[in-house]
Amino acid sequence: MRRLLLLTIFCLSLLVGCGGDKKSGGNSESQLDPNTDAGRGEQVFKTHCATCHAIKGDRVVVGPSLEGIATRASTRIEGLSAEDYIRESIIYPNNFTVPDFVEGMMQQNFANQLTSDDVNYLVAYLMTLD
Repeated sequence: MRRLLLLTIFCLSLLVGCGGDKKSGGNSESQLDPNTDAGRGEQVFKTHCATCHAIKGDRVVVGPSLEGIATRASTRIEGLSAEDYIRESIIYPNNFTVPDFVEGMMQQNFANQLTSDDVNYLVAYLMTLD
């Protein structure tokens, strides 16, 4: 049953990611310099994360909205900085599951798919989302 639920959620996420109009996701055009770490991270986000996460408002696509992640992240796991929490959430997504979300929903292979630079850029970008 859980596999069916996860497969259904995955399929829905593909439909949302492929067919949406950009305004509906709340992921507006950036003002970030693409030559900075945060600007590079935004590109990583658009390529690997935007299908499942909104960055504006509290809209849930598949995963939680990331608006305010820079502030919330430091409160998730005692002793972890916001940057470390975000990095761990990308590489080891099941170490902490956000309340009301199912463990295993987030893509599990980012540790193998993204370079360490990609992860660092992505963290820099997410730290701009207050």
